[in-house]
Amino acid sequence: MRKLYRNLLCTFCLFILASAAVPAIADENPLGGLDAYIKKGMSDWELPGLAVAVVKGDEIILMKGYGTREIGKELPVNENTIFAIGSTSKAFTSLSVGLLVQDEKISWDDPVIDHMKDFQLYDPWVTREIRVRDLLANRSGLGDATDLLWYGTDFTRDQIVKRLRYAEPVASFRYTYAYRNVMFLVAGQLVSAVTGTSWDNFLEERVFKPLKMTRSSTTTQSLKGMDNVASPHLRIGNKITAVPYRNMDNICPAGGIVSCIRDMAQWLRLHINEGVFEGQRIIDRSVIQETHTQQTPVPMNPAFLAKFPDAHRFDYCLSWVTLDHLGRLMVWHNGSIDGMHAVIGFIPSEKIGAVILSNSEVQDFHEALFLYIIDTLVGVPPRDWSTNYLKTRKTMEEKKAEVKEQLQKLRKKDTHPSLPLDVYTGTYSSKLNGPVRVTLENDRLAIYCSTALVADLEHWHYDTFQGTWRDRSADARMGKPLFTFTLDGKAEVNAVSMDDFVIFERIEVTPEK
Repeated sequence: MRKLYRNLLCTFCLFILASAAVPAIADENPLGGLDAYIKKGMSDWELPGLAVAVVKGDEIILMKGYGTREIGKELPVNENTIFAIGSTSKAFTSLSVGLLVQDEKISWDDPVIDHMKDFQLYDPWVTREIRVRDLLANRSGLGDATDLLWYGTDFTRDQIVKRLRYAEPVASFRYTYAYRNVMFLVAGQLVSAVTGTSWDNFLEERVFKPLKMTRSSTTTQSLKGMDNVASPHLRIGNKITAVPYRNMDNICPAGGIVSCIRDMAQWLRLHINEGVFEGQRIIDRSVIQETHTQQTPVPMNPAFLAKFPDAHRFDYCLSWVTLDHLGRLMVWHNGSIDGMHAVIGFIPSEKIGAVILSNSEVQDFHEALFLYIIDTLVGVPPRDWSTNYLKTRKTMEEKKAEVKEQLQKLRKKDTHPSLPLDVYTGTYSSKLNGPVRVTLENDRLAIYCSTALVADLEHWHYDTFQGTWRDRSADARMGKPLFTFTLDGKAEVNAVSMDDFVIFERIEVTPEK
């Protein structure tokens, strides 16, 4: 069966109603035509709201909000509107580690187990060999089943790290690029182990406060009672719909920070100016440059080439990506999580960069806008990146529809489960992913993977059932996985697999009354 769950979950690793403008910080503004481009792009992409900041040298030459915080409401976005920044959070973790290098408490090439004695991976040799920089360079050899450890689960950070000892590698250590969120979580936990305080507190004291990032936080719990918070949006059915924030506390060092464009502009200034902010050195130049230095080659896959058609090379650094654009080295990263998209990047040689936060995940306009701004600042007539990306998105959606159609063709109609439904109920477990519980509710099976992830099961064929997640965000992002029950030689149910990807073995039988 097609691994729909895995393919759609990895997507860890993007209408205008009102416009709120903040005066440009510097007098000179080379982006005079930007408003019209943004308004058209937001309309084309049905994007409720976004915020953008542009930095040149040490000046913010543009900072502005567009659209609405929640679709259908008059809630203008401005420079202080809070968004989730997704995987652009990773660079905050690499900088936190870099500060410990600066403090001479660790080195980039220390074995991880020197600082986390209980840390263990599946392969004992890798456990001994993996270094601090490896945690931030996406080359662990782990598979994408590790993403099922954190998304929507009840596991804590410590529990996720402990379970990594059961994650069988899918490639040799350091052999190939593989984007794995859990390694950045380990890096965050390493900061905690070395300092004796949480990664969250360390980041607040050593990064947020010095950069005056007063509206940034490492938990969505901080949003309760706050004003001026953008709502995430997903396409549910055929409609752009506001959805709740996902609690990302268990994976925050990889993708859970919330911030505003004013704060993120300060973060961008720090990187463009190689560790100096408002005349004060926050981090050593050598340390911040190391986070921008290539570590792992990234394959020239169709997804990257569609986004950057002129690039000749991609490399993952320490929580950043480098590539060539207009003959110049560009440092870049994007991020997405339930209903939010972010992109940040800069060209070091020109000391120019931009950061864009948006409150819809079903669009690529923020990426198009980023390149439009970079092209304009470099002095090259910008392409209509938005139109190009719309064509790419349409092609992608057509391919997804073809996959669904092919899956339907593989379905064997007029078949039935081998056993009465109540026989499938019970508790199943995976060493890596923990327990799941199958119940019978109103004559239909349901599977409880966590408090948030509960799927109603509809018979597909034979002993396979298609799941529909009750959590609307999860259903929109992850699709509808196929759960297949297997029987042993005694015709007893002994396991259930999710998309032939993760296998849960039966550990307890609890027949429904």
